[in-house]
Amino acid sequence: EDTDYSHLTDMIQLADSVGCSILFCAMPAQKKYTIKDEVISTLKKSKFCRLYDLRDSDISSDIYFLDGYHLNKSGATIFTTNLIDNLQLTN
Repeated sequence: EDTDYSHLTDMIQLADSVGCSILFCAMPAQKKYTIKDEVISTLKKSKFCRLYDLRDSDISSDIYFLDGYHLNKSGATIFTTNLIDNLQLTN
């Protein structure tokens, strides 16, 4: 298990070295979860990687999930719209 996030750091450094953008997206889930500070710090150091945090979107109700983690068709539609809106704001 990569508890020190060295694999993530290596991947980001490789992407930065060749000017490749990586977009990370924190997905909505029925149960709240946190992103470790070390992960956020690693992403903020990157010139090309971005984190789109969509955990607190309008998709928290059970009606949008097949189970606790996977969006159903309605949830996926709302999520995709939110993601597109976020991407357009940053471009």
